[in-house]
Amino acid sequence: MADEIDDTTWYQQTCARLTSVYLAGDNPRAQSGFTGDQTHWTQARSLIAEAINRDGAFLDIGCANGFLLECLCWLG
Repeated sequence: MADEIDDTTWYQQTCARLTSVYLAGDNPRAQSGFTGDQTHWTQARSLIAEAINRDGAFLDIGCANGFLLECLCWLG
């Protein structure tokens, strides 16, 4: 099993790869892992806003740079 790595090593290597890719983006969409333009971002993410049917708290866990949560106020 020489090709196997432990969970900690896998996590660290994956974080390093994803972080460099996200930070290479030149706009908040790219930095959140999205490769489409603003129109496609709005279209794809507005589905999330449509599911919110009342006031309350919204917990954004592990959503890259937080751009989705920032956009929810104008997507809905």
